[in-house]
Amino acid sequence: MKTIAEFLKSTGSKQISATVILLIFFLISSRLPAQRFWLTTYEFPFGPKTGITLTKENCLYAGIRNGVIRSCDEGQHFNLVLKSSLISSVFSTRQGKVIAGGTGKIFITDISGQNWDSIAINSGYPVIQLAENSKGDLFAITSGYNSETQIYTGDGVFVSEDKGLTWIQRNSGLGIYKGCEKIAVDKNDRLYVASADEYNSGNGGLFISDNNGILWKHIDINIDGKDAIPGRLNVGNTYGLSVSPMDSLYFSFSGVASNVSVDLSLRKSIDDIEKNNYWKQLKISNSNLWWNDKSLYSIHFAKNGDWYSSFRGTINSGATYYSKDRGDSWSKIDYGLGLNMFGVRDVQFFAETPEGKIFMVQWLDERIYWTDTSILTSTDPGQERSNELILYPNPVNRGENLTIRPQWDDAVYQMSVYDGSGKKISSAIQTTNWDYLRAPSGPGLYYLEVTGDRKREIVRFVVK
Repeated sequence: MKTIAEFLKSTGSKQISATVILLIFFLISSRLPAQRFWLTTYEFPFGPKTGITLTKENCLYAGIRNGVIRSCDEGQHFNLVLKSSLISSVFSTRQGKVIAGGTGKIFITDISGQNWDSIAINSGYPVIQLAENSKGDLFAITSGYNSETQIYTGDGVFVSEDKGLTWIQRNSGLGIYKGCEKIAVDKNDRLYVASADEYNSGNGGLFISDNNGILWKHIDINIDGKDAIPGRLNVGNTYGLSVSPMDSLYFSFSGVASNVSVDLSLRKSIDDIEKNNYWKQLKISNSNLWWNDKSLYSIHFAKNGDWYSSFRGTINSGATYYSKDRGDSWSKIDYGLGLNMFGVRDVQFFAETPEGKIFMVQWLDERIYWTDTSILTSTDPGQERSNELILYPNPVNRGENLTIRPQWDDAVYQMSVYDGSGKKISSAIQTTNWDYLRAPSGPGLYYLEVTGDRKREIVRFVVK
């Protein structure tokens, strides 16, 4: 098989026709794993979406402004299975039941999805998130805008210890900070709740409970200020709260450090939450003001090791944020991503099939998205392989380093990079089996060709 350069040279023309370019793309793509981002399902009816979940029966449920819809054929067709007022959250239990959070109500259905029970709770606020512990106990948090006080508040945490039949309020220790914005549960059944404190008093933010919410304990947030800002942080509004498979808690928020505003995404081992050691910062963007980074929403940890999150903003700033190295670096992804009914990109919710196909909805965006980027393979998480060539991270940010590891022992080999049209843009001779390549300065699809004495491999990569 000819190299890319030889094939182009054999055309005898400096100008490559669109047909030839498509042929090159087809020939190379047939040898390489797919690198897709957001596509949409065959249909996405019933207007803007508010959440998504996948049951153990592989049926998708999505919340909408007036109910819940369902698809059991991976989004080919959706049916309206619950007609109600606004649904703010959807959740599937380990048993296969689906729970939908309304305003002052919780709806529950069995595996069939046809019959729903409506259960009133002692709240006039929306149920914005649901969670479950290892015993099957269920948890719901409430928050919304109070027109009288003109701040976001809520009625705190509700707990069901009978599979959702009855719900009781458990807010002891939260004080006035009942505008709960996020909830998470770890492997030890410890509960974590993130509550808003719009006055940045230092008394809101992160709370934990080791007894199903009977008592909540406030957790201080301290970081190494690096002689730039004070290390004690007062949390204002919270965005992300997630427990990783490696047993770390990820917490994102905006707030203040004394008189300095901060936007940060932090992590800490669940074993250290009550200790005085520092939280560690995630570096999301390349801002020189590291304390004003992007506060990511909650993280979805895919089965293959990929991580998915999101950031609210305009068409230029809002996006999916994606990591192939367990949060050490993040790529902004907006390929195929639309805007919601207000013309912005908003918080995203994810659901994953057993094979690793990711479905996503964006708050009040009518579309239902999917990607096969994280389909389970035999490769290690965080690496992209083409037979015997490893390349990561992929996608990569403009100008950052790509790690390249040919899995053969040739003493010398050549690396060449081609753009999407097949034009060579760089070439180098290497003398080790582990090298770094600086990514091109322009975003787009590229190809890396590595040639040794006896082998040649090609892998494609994306520059963001």
